This record gives sequence, structure tokens and C-alpha cells, in this order.
Amino acid sequence: MGHITGVLQHPKIRAPILVRPLCALLLSSAACRQGEEAKPTPALGLDSARARTAIVAAESLAAVLDEWNKAEVVKRLSEAGLVVSDRGEKIRQPFLSVPGELLAVSESDLQLFIYPSIASREADSRTLQPATAAPIDAAVSWRQPPHLIVSGKLLAILLTHNEHLAERVADVLTARHAGPTPPP
Repeated sequence: MGHITGVLQHPKIRAPILVRPLCALLLSSAACRQGEEAKPTPALGLDSARARTAIVAAESLAAVLDEWNKAEVVKRLSEAGLVVSDRGEKIRQPFLSVPGELLAVSESDLQLFIYPSIASREADSRTLQPATAAPIDAAVSWRQPPHLIVSGKLLAILLTHNEHLAERVADVLTARHAGPTPPP
């Protein structure tokens, strides 16, 4: 069996995606059948180091495919120097179609809603006023000023009086979809 080598460069992402580990992961996944126990595939020669490499490659692919999750949000905000903690609470806003989770970001509440598709997130966010993070035909009584943030499949509402914090959180969460800066 020949080896697939090379680097796939995504047009919006500067970091390359390693093709070989990703192919190994996909091939090993395809080899597993429903109800059967997963077994190492000698032809692929997957050992634990290669399996870890394949997982990292799969995570890179998930980022390309816009797979937001709570861990990714926490990681990005923490890497930006913000203090983030998981409040461990599920939340529900009656005007949004998906449940959310509550995070604390530098002592402010961040309501995090992750949608199954961009289209479903757009359907919900289209009904909201950006300045109030509330439906056009309703008023919501927020504890602090709301800041609506949308990025791909993610919709977040940051409740804070701190405008600088709101800008930083928005920059971190929307930078993922901004793409590379065009040359001057």
C-alpha cells in the first residue's frame, strides 16, 4: 500500500493540514464496522503516536469545517489572556432554538449557543437586534448590557459593562472566520 504524503493548504487558513495522518484516521475509522470491536490495522501500522497525530489532524479539519464547541471557545479565550471558567449551567433563551451553556469570562457572563448549521444560527440571529441581543418585537431585561457575537455556527451573548472586554471577546470569537488579511 502506498503512502499518501503532502500538505493540503486551505485558502483561508495559513497552517497546513497534514494529509497522511488524516487519511490514516479516516481509513481506520472506515475499517470499523457497526457492532464490532475496533482492532489495530497492521496494514496501516497505526501505533499510539500516529493515532495521536491523526487526532490532531482531525481537530485541524474540524476547525476548517467550523466545528465550534465549548472547549474550543474556552481555549481561544484563554489563549487570548482572558480568565475563563465553566459555570456548569445549561441555559435557555425562549427566542433561540438551541440550548446554551454559561461561561464566566473575566467575571462577566458569556451565554454560548452552538448550532448544528450556519443556516440554523442565521435563522435565529436574523430575528435579533444587534444592539439589544433581543428579538425585534420583544424587550429582554438583561442584568448587564448585552453584546451579541456571531461566528459561523456560534452565537454568544456577553453580558458586561466593560466595553474593552466585549471588544476583546468579539475579536477572539470572530477572528476564526475573518480569513487572512488581504495584502495592501
